[in-house]
Amino acid sequence: MRPEQIRVWWDGEGDLLYVAFADGDGDMVRTQDGKAMVKVDADGNVIGFQLTGVSKRGKGARSLSVKLTPAGEASPAP
Repeated sequence: MRPEQIRVWWDGEGDLLYVAFADGDGDMVRTQDGKAMVKVDADGNVIGFQLTGVSKRGKGARSLSVKLTPAGEASPAP
């Protein structure tokens, strides 16, 4: 699945970042590393993700790395 448009929402009060790759229903599932929640559609595709506590993740950091593998699934091979 290749998104045609990526939407990003920031909630400064809740310190929450949400990124959507596609519209549609899905379930929010915690990632294996516990750093994010991913929105997974009925076919198991990740269609979005949510990060909380973003402002606390490394003051002054310019990037953030999170694996979007839902908990309970095997990580993709490198």
